[in-house]
Amino acid sequence: MTQRIFILILALAGFFLVSASAHAGYEPDPVGYVQEIAGDVVAINTTNKVKRWNHQEECRALGIRGAVFAGDTLVTGYGAKVQIMFLDGSVLVLGAESELLINNLVYDYDRDQDNLLDMSAGAGVFRYISGGIVDRNPNGFQLDTPLGLIGIRGTQTLSVHGGGSNPNGEIAMQLARWFRDPENMSLEEKHAARGVLGNFLPALGNGRNNVTRETQAHVSGSDQTPVVYTHDATGGSVNIPVGTQVDVSNEGTGNPTPITDQTRDAGAGSRQNRNAEVPTSLQSTQGGSDNSGSTSSSSGSSGSSCP
Repeated sequence: MTQRIFILILALAGFFLVSASAHAGYEPDPVGYVQEIAGDVVAINTTNKVKRWNHQEECRALGIRGAVFAGDTLVTGYGAKVQIMFLDGSVLVLGAESELLINNLVYDYDRDQDNLLDMSAGAGVFRYISGGIVDRNPNGFQLDTPLGLIGIRGTQTLSVHGGGSNPNGEIAMQLARWFRDPENMSLEEKHAARGVLGNFLPALGNGRNNVTRETQAHVSGSDQTPVVYTHDATGGSVNIPVGTQVDVSNEGTGNPTPITDQTRDAGAGSRQNRNAEVPTSLQSTQGGSDNSGSTSSSSGSSGSSCP
């Protein structure tokens, strides 16, 4: 009888500890930090809820030096831009009215084959400059696009996705207003903010589904290894050499051609600021030196001049 009471007390204690932890939210490990930001940028994360109570943990208005996490869907507003440095020193830049999900990041110095960065992009403009993950595992990077899949090898890529209605600017603007200062929100405001977020979540998927054309450009690379793009509908793959682009539609991909002025203009809002400060948490490694250890979280080298 005494033993049963003791077990019951332990079970109840465990229940209250778990309940308290779940209610308070938790802080998952960041996978990167904001280096530069302009305009409205939000991170929506309904899986790895961070820092907040109740609905507030599902959306954050990002600011300079803010952390980003696996499971974050980043959305930029009208005229906005955000530059993020990941744990391995790679850099992601989103231009205006863009949406991208960070699915998974693993940065492991002991097991090269475990290094991984997996992202999914919707409508918008994106630039990625690879880092330690690709250096250690050239097959460890993939960017899922609305019409296909990109694999890279130590390089800088530019992706432009469009062709249909793009809701990202309005989503970021509205959510940034509601979640700018959640600590000082009243209970009524919190419930209203959750309602606004819930209304916008379906629109994110619609924006991705509305993409009917893409341009994938291989801006620069440390060697001449091409970027590989695989088209979803046809299953066909095309190699994109340095300095070229391919135009993509629902029907398939074109042949590589030199990067055009039109593509350079479209990607201007996603140019990397090479003078941006390395995030404090990464300064000891400069974004990925050989004594940085190993980091895993679930849900490069800079190129030359960029267009």
